[in-house]
Amino acid sequence: MTVHEQIKDMVSTGFTGVPLIVGTNLKNLMKLVEDALESSVESSGKFIKYDMPDSYYSKLWYHETWECVIRPIIAKYLEENMPVCWFKVYYTQKLNPN
Repeated sequence: MTVHEQIKDMVSTGFTGVPLIVGTNLKNLMKLVEDALESSVESSGKFIKYDMPDSYYSKLWYHETWECVIRPIIAKYLEENMPVCWFKVYYTQKLNPN
């Protein structure tokens, strides 16, 4: 699995192991997430290496990226576009880092 595939899986499943966000919603969210990730690292002069194996970044990096960048984007998107979806809780609660 590549870094890009790992991020897409995180967005789609919310760490449930089951695809919750699919199709057009997944495509729209991936664009928002990719734009946010790119802008968050541009200031440091670094770029996300999407084509590297997912092990290129640590679990801590994925956790912090989820909490600080990805989860807030998805929570806002769901509130605006799918406010009554049953799976919103998976994207609005913080993860236990253990």
